[in-house]
Amino acid sequence: MAAVNQHPIVLFHYPGSLWAAKITAYLALRGISYHECIQPGVMPRPDLAGLNIHYRRIPVLAIGRDIYFDTVLMLEKLEQLFPGNTLGARDPTSRALEKTLEKWIENAVMPSIIGSLPPAFLDNEQMVKDRRQCWDSEISVEAQEKGRPLSLVNLRTHFNFLESLFSDDRHWVLSTDNPGLADIHTAFALDWILGMPGALPEHFFLDEFPKTFGYLKRYRGVLDAANIQGPKPESLAGPDAANLIIESDFVEPEGDVEHDPTLLKKGQNVALWRTDESAFSRSINRDLGRLSALTSHEP
Repeated sequence: MAAVNQHPIVLFHYPGSLWAAKITAYLALRGISYHECIQPGVMPRPDLAGLNIHYRRIPVLAIGRDIYFDTVLMLEKLEQLFPGNTLGARDPTSRALEKTLEKWIENAVMPSIIGSLPPAFLDNEQMVKDRRQCWDSEISVEAQEKGRPLSLVNLRTHFNFLESLFSDDRHWVLSTDNPGLADIHTAFALDWILGMPGALPEHFFLDEFPKTFGYLKRYRGVLDAANIQGPKPESLAGPDAANLIIESDFVEPEGDVEHDPTLLKKGQNVALWRTDESAFSRSINRDLGRLSALTSHEP
């Protein structure tokens, strides 16, 4: 059963975006209809600038007039605001494992995936120049080639963990009948790199981890079927996407600023930027506004 939209959804992303793959997978598996506004893979992005958004990461998700930058928060809001056939775990133990897997992929597996990319992936002068403005670390074909062997070794360790998990022949991470949110957390990034020809040496992974590859094949098969059978995203040009968002109502009521170590106050003017980007990026890719809510769930 497809989820019924009460508020328009607009997803700003570009084809090939790793993090956008996570959100589009969720929307497909839920059968949620949405609009998409395709963006350039590099800055600038005039469509977002037209909404006074300077955040440089993709994807950006609008639900009604509320706009979300963080993919973790996007999934949480889609679970909350579109009830029915949600994908999240129900019992406390499964929810804890689901969240643990989410953080494991983001903080441990993701660096290995990025480091395992073929050096040819960086053979794009425009992209490299753009990413150098964002990161302080060295970004070059030579640096990628030098660091790739260690990343592949680390990635094999992560595959070994999954091979152990699937050793009991379960089909999905939480032994459910169908893929859930835990499976999106676990599989989206590995599925993304497997879709890149030559990214992983087959003799290094496929022969050693058959159960993990079987799991990833099932994930891709279910996702492909959902994309074929479910609603197709409606493409919008930037001005049309902006008008749809601006003319919509806010989905969430204004919250409160809870007691917080930052000592920020409700109504205070604040600037928002990513702390893991370079000083140059932080100086230009920041958003200004009035603080309306701050909680332990939405820091």
